Amino acid sequence: LLEFGRIGRGAIRLQPISVPQMVDSCRRTLQHEIRATEAHIAVSEGQTVLCADPILLKVGLSNLLANALKFVTPGTVPHVTIAASVTPGGCRLSVEDNGIGIAPEHQARIFQPFVRLHGVEEYSGFGLGLAAVQKAVELMGGRVGVTSALGRGSMFWMDLGRPEVGNEVLNC
Repeated sequence: LLEFGRIGRGAIRLQPISVPQMVDSCRRTLQHEIRATEAHIAVSEGQTVLCADPILLKVGLSNLLANALKFVTPGTVPHVTIAASVTPGGCRLSVEDNGIGIAPEHQARIFQPFVRLHGVEEYSGFGLGLAAVQKAVELMGGRVGVTSALGRGSMFWMDLGRPEVGNEVLNC
C-alpha cells in the first residue's frame, strides 16, 4: 500500500528508454518468480525505444510481468511475449501471456485499487498491481487496457504518446 502511494511522488522525466534493457531490469527484479515458474519471456522484434519515465515504466512493466507469472493455471509454464510498436498517437508496449484470462465483464474494473477476481487462497496479492500500472501510465500521459478471453490468456497494453521536449517531438 505504501509503495502504491509513492507512485508518481517524484518528478516525471520522460526520456528514450530501450525496451530490451527495461525488460532485462524487470527480469532481474522478478528473477526468483521467473526461476520458480520456469517462465519463458520473449521480446518481439520491432520498435525498441519508448519515450517514458524509467521509474514509472518499470512499475508498469514489472507489475504486468508479475501478473503474467502468477495468474496461470496450476502446472502451466508461463509464456510471456513483450512487444513495442509505433501507433498513430505514439507508442504501444504490450505484454501477452498464456494465463487464466479475464472475463469481459471484469476487464474494466480490474484496474481499480483492491479489486480481486480470485480469493487470496488461489492467488496472492492485494489487488493493487493493475491499479499501479494504470496510475504509472496515466502519470506519463498514457492509457492502459486489456484484451482477454477467459481461459485463453491476456494481452495488456500501455499506450504512451510522443511527448514534446522543447520544440522537438521525440520519435518513439
